[in-house]
Amino acid sequence: MSTAHTLQNIEMEDWASHSKNLFRSKLALHNQIICAAQNGAHKFNIFFQASSGNLPQLYPKQLKDNLTVKLRNVKLIDHIQFTRQNRLLISTEHLETAIEISNIKAIIGIPTLCSVISEQITSRFLLR
Repeated sequence: MSTAHTLQNIEMEDWASHSKNLFRSKLALHNQIICAAQNGAHKFNIFFQASSGNLPQLYPKQLKDNLTVKLRNVKLIDHIQFTRQNRLLISTEHLETAIEISNIKAIIGIPTLCSVISEQITSRFLLR
């Protein structure tokens, strides 16, 4: 994977979603993760929400079994939690695992939408 992205070539677009205005990059999600890692991100929080309806509140064992089928190394996941907004939060500090997680299209057969928040980014990354 030798994709070199800088913040200068990331264009942002105004994207209306669920009656909120969100700013999203035109880059693919895995390219955003790579770009953030190259600019100093050390922790990735990946949020999943159902495309329509809600994600079922699963027992941790069921969720882990479902993720084990889709990921190479589930042990690199630091934290899994259902949020109050009925989203699934998965945190990791490993770039490859974050990319694998972001490629998940469905959880327990329910189509999902994915978004990523990168933590510990330097202020230079945010100001460019």
